Amino acid sequence: GAVPTNLVEQASTIFGSAFDPKQYLLTHATIVASVDVYQPTNAKLGSVLDDGFRVNRKYGDFRIKAECAKFINNNKDAWSRGVLVKAFETFIAGHNFVEHVQIESMSKGRIIDAVARDIGDSVYIDILIATDRKHADLVTAIESGKMGTLSMGCTVDGTICTKCGHWAADETEMCPHIKYQKGNSFFDEQGSQHIVAELCGHDSLEPT
Repeated sequence: GAVPTNLVEQASTIFGSAFDPKQYLLTHATIVASVDVYQPTNAKLGSVLDDGFRVNRKYGDFRIKAECAKFINNNKDAWSRGVLVKAFETFIAGHNFVEHVQIESMSKGRIIDAVARDIGDSVYIDILIATDRKHADLVTAIESGKMGTLSMGCTVDGTICTKCGHWAADETEMCPHIKYQKGNSFFDEQGSQHIVAELCGHDSLEPT
């Protein structure tokens, strides 16, 4: 259908030239979903000894609500509702690459818009991708359904273990749970089952 004028203008700014929707395949994807988090009972902040490991617990809201476990992605990474609502617009103007070959000259198109869609128990982030039709094989693969999924990447200041609450700025600082048990199940103090996952960032960080 017709592309709204303001979206054409936005795409023109992103591409740096007049945007003609007919020259691009426009596709929509729900790229990431949020989880809701909470602070476990008696979870103390600061430096805490946990099973022989010195936990750096900067934030109390590190546990994912059990009903949101289905929104943890296949890599066992997760984003809180606050983080995604704050950061989703950073998708806009991102490049469309194939197989993570992130060389700008090999970009197949751009993300021309992103929206946050609250579905109740999660916030879905939807993106609109413009793939240049000159990449005929890729366009054919998308239109035929042969290529029907996307992968996303993100840059974060750190991640949080959903089991112990440890904050790690990089891989060398990760706790044993994230290093060796990511994706495994565990039971909390109340006997509820959870998944060891990695929360990306925190909504108190600036700018995103």
